[in-house]
Amino acid sequence: MKKINVIDLDNTLIPFDSFRLYVINKIQSGNVRLAIAAGLRKFRIISAADFNKKAHLYTQILKSNEEIDKVAAYILRFINEEILKIIQENSEEGVINILCSASPDAYVKKVAEHFKWLGYGSYFKGIDFYYMWGENKLRFIKSMYPPNKFIYNFAISDSESDLNLLKQFKTFKLIK
Repeated sequence: MKKINVIDLDNTLIPFDSFRLYVINKIQSGNVRLAIAAGLRKFRIISAADFNKKAHLYTQILKSNEEIDKVAAYILRFINEEILKIIQENSEEGVINILCSASPDAYVKKVAEHFKWLGYGSYFKGIDFYYMWGENKLRFIKSMYPPNKFIYNFAISDSESDLNLLKQFKTFKLIK
């Protein structure tokens, strides 16, 4: 059986929330619908999942490879070397490293490719939106990498929403 490691992106592999930064940039560029959705989220009128879905729709991040490359290149400038070292120490030969994030799948995959990892983020499949956060992330990993076929080796995240996922692994690190 192959071993897997699961790595969170935002506030773990990088020291900030990449999606939040992306959204702020889009609002500052004049995306009014996104600004309204952000206001609704700020006042908790819509859930984080609904906001993430609207942000995906309103920014159409999946439409521009150039923009995806630009966002991924920006993120790669801020990789936390200490966290990367911890991941490497838990990544013996043959381990599958999986970058898993609530941020958009399009650029999560690009960042993961840089390290020769697999990457999964929030995405649309048809009209259905998959928000890769908390229990959804756990369900996704279990469906793609069933525990009866993979050894859950190591996981790392900053978010307590990932705690149930982390606890599935032989070794895990919840960073603050």
